[in-house]
Amino acid sequence: MSNRLSRSMTEVDTHMEPMYKSFICPLTNQVMDDPVTISSGLKYERRAITEYFKKFGNSEEVDCPITREKLQSRAMSPNIALRNIVHEWKDRNDSARLKVIRAALSIGSTESMILEALKDLQNLCQRNPKKIKEVYNIGIIPLLVRLLELRDKTVRCVTLGMIRLLVEQGEAKEQIAKTPAISATIRMLFSSYQPIRHAALLLLIEFSKSSFLSEKIGGVTGGILILLQTKYKRSIDTFASEAAGQILNYMERCPSNIKFMAEIGYLEPLLSNLIEGSEERKLEMMTYLGEIVLEDDSKTYVAERTTPVLIQMLHNGNPLTRKAVFKALVQISSYSASGKILVEAGIVGDMIEEIFTKKIYSEPMDSLKEASAILANILESGIGFENLTVNSQGHTMVSGYVVFNIVYMIKNSTPDDLNLNLIRILYCMAKSLKSDNPITSAVREGEASYTLIELINNPSDEIAVAAIKLLILLSSHIGHLLIDRLCKLNGQPEGLIRSPSNSSQITERQALSVSFLAKLPHQNLTLNQALLSKNTIPEILHSISQIQRSGTRQNRYACMYLEGLVGVLVRFTATLYDSQMLFLAINHNFTAVLTDLLLETSKDDVQILASTGLEKLSAQSVRLSKPSQVAEAALSALSTLLDDNVDVEQSVNILDEMNTIQRVLKAVRYHKNEILWQKAFWMIERFLVKGGQRSLSLVSQDKLFYITVVTAFHHGDAYTRQTAENILRYLDKMPSLTGTFTT
Repeated sequence: MSNRLSRSMTEVDTHMEPMYKSFICPLTNQVMDDPVTISSGLKYERRAITEYFKKFGNSEEVDCPITREKLQSRAMSPNIALRNIVHEWKDRNDSARLKVIRAALSIGSTESMILEALKDLQNLCQRNPKKIKEVYNIGIIPLLVRLLELRDKTVRCVTLGMIRLLVEQGEAKEQIAKTPAISATIRMLFSSYQPIRHAALLLLIEFSKSSFLSEKIGGVTGGILILLQTKYKRSIDTFASEAAGQILNYMERCPSNIKFMAEIGYLEPLLSNLIEGSEERKLEMMTYLGEIVLEDDSKTYVAERTTPVLIQMLHNGNPLTRKAVFKALVQISSYSASGKILVEAGIVGDMIEEIFTKKIYSEPMDSLKEASAILANILESGIGFENLTVNSQGHTMVSGYVVFNIVYMIKNSTPDDLNLNLIRILYCMAKSLKSDNPITSAVREGEASYTLIELINNPSDEIAVAAIKLLILLSSHIGHLLIDRLCKLNGQPEGLIRSPSNSSQITERQALSVSFLAKLPHQNLTLNQALLSKNTIPEILHSISQIQRSGTRQNRYACMYLEGLVGVLVRFTATLYDSQMLFLAINHNFTAVLTDLLLETSKDDVQILASTGLEKLSAQSVRLSKPSQVAEAALSALSTLLDDNVDVEQSVNILDEMNTIQRVLKAVRYHKNEILWQKAFWMIERFLVKGGQRSLSLVSQDKLFYITVVTAFHHGDAYTRQTAENILRYLDKMPSLTGTFTT
């Protein structure tokens, strides 16, 4: 290798032109840059001969420094011909020197030779900036970028400084953008060697001054994230913190960077532009605000900062602006703590106007779904809204005007999304009104009772669940009317008893369905006879037995489902005066079933229902029987299934079938406890390592979990931060360190 390197360098050196004696200044022994001729006929560097003449002061006796002959005057004439020849010679030799440097950087030179070549390149570019264009024309820049992957710390540090010199001159920016220089520089921020980190930050400052390169920085995976982390670590490295802040400030000029920052929780640039930017920039920021996923605490902060601006844009904006505002408000209002802020800003009245008015500002109203979602979110936040005035006529949120209009809009022909939001609004109202409920009157008097019952059969679980929840609230007031509607609906009431294949797969819809049946008036013989005619009792008893065997801990809805099933069973004991009902109770030994539930179930509500049923059965003198066997024990702790001492891959497969990862992700969203985070992150990391593409897809799609991991990465303790960093790397949200030496 050394012989090949020596031969190559010798071949390149042959391109260097020799230095002619006439180029040398006799006083400096250096090649002249600005040669002049004095009266003796000799040539000198202008600066050198000028300094020589100063020694004689004002004396007229001045001699030539070489010949010592007396000069007629101090006059000096520019030697333009020689100057041009010298400059052309320098230019040719600089070009040849660049070839030498390129060879040193490209043919496997030692670290010392590379450092010498870098120093030579730096001196050349500083002495002759015009050569920088030639630097990238002959392909030196890609060679410099490759040097960033070398082990030698000094080489990497000097290389970063060299690239910065080229970028400062502005000539090389376009070519640098075509190389991996920016991503390589960002990876240098992970180095444990402080001079490398500082040199990388100085280079990134120069990159970020260019809007074009600034956008490139934002496009590097994890680039903004690591810059933010560096900015926040001021106590550890003040210089790095200030440099990272300067880079981020430059990057804010690019809208796409502002969006990237907001996506990882750094919202201030977006909010500042939304509040203070031009109309075009406001619309752009508003669109971003509607697209990104906000953490709950951020929703409150955004509401506090932007609500007045959003309302103003809602009133004065064009259709495109209004659409973006509605989308942002839907997300902001989805966090309960934002509700009070939005109400105090007067947004409820605006939403009521949007919902009830066919047209606004002479444009077709297409915001019903969003306006109703915002209103539903606000009411679900738990604020006191009963006395809230919503229009200039003095109507309140629970006045007949508002209630009847909302109930009237619930129809089968109404889009599902709108129906869902309207039902959510009515549900909140029904919960808050203890007596003299206008919702009951509105449903009874209109067609809404038919529509709500029909929505039970809706293919969408979300709409069916919302409708059933509202029907449960209304059942104590208009239960017999609802039974009449239910029994006339195709596939009902037996459709409300849908038994899952096993108790671990019980859905909220199934649990609420049987709860609704249980809440309807027990004395209504029509419903009981309909259930009997559809042979639903064996299925109910089978499901009760299944849950008793497996327990209720396997599923979050198992307790509700069990309580509903028992409630349906007990409802038959309210009509034992009917011979069919009495035969049913005897034939299926209700006494034994209810006794077993009373003695073997720890749930209070189930025991109360069983006691009620037994009380009614006892009036018929039916003898009680002994209880059955004790329910099976609970499953072992989930974490033990992922321990290294067991077959982790097999455990992951088992847990995956039980949708464990989705539940862990949901737990992380609802609980902001560091100890819980540590356990949850540990499990999720194990799933990412062993669970394959499905686990990666499930975790990647949960944007709220991504925000939580970023928060833990910034603010958690050392263990939590490390686990969060591992997860971010699996999700390709942090730069990969493969092939990069950061020690």
